[in-house]
Amino acid sequence: MKSVIQIAREINISPQAIYKRFKAHPELIEELQQHITFEGGMKFDAEGETAVKTLFNGKNKEVDNQVEKVVNQPDLVDNSATQVVNLVEMVDNQVESLNDQIINQLHDEIAFLRERLASSESRNHELALRLADLVKNNQALITMLEEEKKVEQPVVNSSKVVDNQVEQPRQGFFERLFRR
Repeated sequence: MKSVIQIAREINISPQAIYKRFKAHPELIEELQQHITFEGGMKFDAEGETAVKTLFNGKNKEVDNQVEKVVNQPDLVDNSATQVVNLVEMVDNQVESLNDQIINQLHDEIAFLRERLASSESRNHELALRLADLVKNNQALITMLEEEKKVEQPVVNSSKVVDNQVEQPRQGFFERLFRR
């Protein structure tokens, strides 16, 4: 007597596959009822074991036959391989074309930005020269104004004299408010 797990290991499938097959086809359990015992799980005698193995080996053989058909048709494999190679080449060409387009756009943009930088630098240079002229003019005006003030005002003491009285500096708001 062998358990479902032992049979599944021998035919290289999962025990769940056996249980699913029995669940999907209850007539299989009815046919094998006399070869099944339920002592500590489902167990099969020798005839039940061979029936289960043939049931699943037939399925595996169908898959093996399909694989052999594909392997034995080298034209099919070669055509697929050439199609894959062609697709890879096409994608490579498209990527290279896009890279070239991006590079050209970046070169154009760099050239444009360099032109703008050069024009900005020349404009900044012009403005710097103009500013220097304005500073010189300002300095000349300041010195002229200072000379005019010196000529107009005679030198007087730091305190003002009005009608022979020395004027005291003005007191601030809080000084007047909080006199002692």
